[in-house]
Amino acid sequence: MQAQLDPVRKRIKPRVVLNFVTGFDLLRETSHVLTLQAGVNNVLDRFFLYNFRSVFSGTHLGRPRELFVRLVVNWQKGK
Repeated sequence: MQAQLDPVRKRIKPRVVLNFVTGFDLLRETSHVLTLQAGVNNVLDRFFLYNFRSVFSGTHLGRPRELFVRLVVNWQKGK
């Protein structure tokens, strides 16, 4: 955890966290549009900190790599 800190600035060192998300509509021609979405957060699965020594809250650990899939239903009027 100490490697994440910049002792001169007393802040967290800059970092890059990559996230990818894609999605497509399964049903478009109905009044209930159905969309399937999938993604990956923290693609490189790197450890990171954020919000170090904040006035409002303490230091937080970044989440490890996570995969997700979600189904979104959108009700539309009068299509």
